[in-house]
Amino acid sequence: NTEKGTRPLQAGRLVLPLAAFIDHDLAWTWFVINCIFFHHRNDGPFDGSARRAGGAGTLAGATACGALGGGMVVSRLPIVNLLPLSDLMGTLGGALAGFICAQFPRSYNTLEGRLGEFCRG
Repeated sequence: NTEKGTRPLQAGRLVLPLAAFIDHDLAWTWFVINCIFFHHRNDGPFDGSARRAGGAGTLAGATACGALGGGMVVSRLPIVNLLPLSDLMGTLGGALAGFICAQFPRSYNTLEGRLGEFCRG
């Protein structure tokens, strides 16, 4: 990434698991500092996600398709279908999968990039 402000966020992704392994309070402190100082100043809660996905419409579409797909898959599984709230969990899980998948990098050279292009397409 060559966007301005992404280097500290990448460093935060490396430091946060290490801090969580050492001390929970240290991890929380690092997370708060990372959010306050290294966050894009004009971003709302979903602006970064929408930027990585290529727009809010793409992100919403991938989330909706994931929710429909997750609900359909769980409704067809014989044992899982009998569990209480399994249809809701399938829908929410599919929506989360679509939301995350749409933000994968834009590249045809890696598996993540091809999966991200599939989710955005």
